[in-house]
Amino acid sequence: MKGEEAENKVESFRRTVRRQILAELGEERDPDKLEEVAAEVWDELKPLAEMIRGALAGPAAVVSGKVRDSHQIEDTPEARKRARAKMGW
Repeated sequence: MKGEEAENKVESFRRTVRRQILAELGEERDPDKLEEVAAEVWDELKPLAEMIRGALAGPAAVVSGKVRDSHQIEDTPEARKRARAKMGW
């Protein structure tokens, strides 16, 4: 999901959060309770926010089809020389 469609989804979610906060505050709209109510609403809507973030991010990328383990890299003078040669140094 990209562009205008993504922006619309995010804006819709923001409106949902705002409406839910206002509904929880009720008629009194006490500013002292705002932070507490916002935290409660966020806890309820966080799974939805994570789903939206996942949809916006798209699928995971596969880079060169390999998983490289940094612990397998040799740190020896010979390995450094080979690495420098590959990099053209």
